[in-house]
Amino acid sequence: MGIEKRTFKVSVHMVGLLLNVSIGKGSVIFGVVLETGADGGNDSLGNKKTMDDSRICDHKI
Repeated sequence: MGIEKRTFKVSVHMVGLLLNVSIGKGSVIFGVVLETGADGGNDSLGNKKTMDDSRICDHKI
């Protein structure tokens, strides 16, 4: 199994665990950022926001 698939599976598992323990106790925000570049980082972002706030949804469980 590739590292990308393993990372995705672990991330989904962690979110599932967070949702199981936080039912009715608040919110969970999960974001994924694609990193690019030779060293794996995206230095062009600098201090810019990495997430568009208009795309964040508040879901009550």
